[in-house]
Amino acid sequence: MTTNVICRMQKMLASDSRWSFALPGSPNLLAYVDDTGFDKLAIRGNHAMVFAGDGLLVEKWKQWFTQPALDFEHLPAVEREIEGYLEPEPVLISLIRTSSCEILYETEDFLAHGESATFAGSGASFAMSCYAENGCCKTAVATAGKHDPATGGETKFIDLSTRQHNLSQISASLREATQAFMERGIVMDITTKEKTAFRELIGTSPAMDVGDARLSAPIGKSGHRWTEHEKGKLFAALQDMKRYEEQQPPITY
Repeated sequence: MTTNVICRMQKMLASDSRWSFALPGSPNLLAYVDDTGFDKLAIRGNHAMVFAGDGLLVEKWKQWFTQPALDFEHLPAVEREIEGYLEPEPVLISLIRTSSCEILYETEDFLAHGESATFAGSGASFAMSCYAENGCCKTAVATAGKHDPATGGETKFIDLSTRQHNLSQISASLREATQAFMERGIVMDITTKEKTAFRELIGTSPAMDVGDARLSAPIGKSGHRWTEHEKGKLFAALQDMKRYEEQQPPITY
């Protein structure tokens, strides 16, 4: 679960930095890790992407998006079946033009505050309520983290007006994020808010023997399926991005 904000008024993108998953067979236990360097935002000059969903799919899309040449012959998948989970976990993608903060594509699972900003993820409603009062997307993400247990860590942002951002200088891989979880991950009982270091719980029950953690930024809604219409809209937006990049010099961030 996560909180993502696209603010057209401020021309800013913001996201939390928590990666998490519910422990199999223990829906009240949320395992998570913060501040791994595996950011949910990515930028390639004239365009930026905001991600949520399955960590592996997010990694594949980030790798595709940040390559010097866009490879339309080998687009990453947008969903996959995860063994042991009742529902497939998709990736959700928003594509933004950095010069204007125009949203070329956005998941249909979002909340909107008029024309000013959109909000996605499990903390979306908390973020939108905060934004309605203060108009700041970074504050909105931080506020969501006070109410949504799966939103947390440092608030990452890209300011499209000033070209400033606090994305990790060296982007971590999913493997590195998973290693960070194994070393300093937390297990929270979302009912009692009690927190325990994951390392202290390994081996105490089958649910704790997860081995390779399946980190994700779940969207807060189960059962999402990509329709052919959505896939077509995303592909059209990516083609638009390609044409724009062929005509305009890249912006440096």
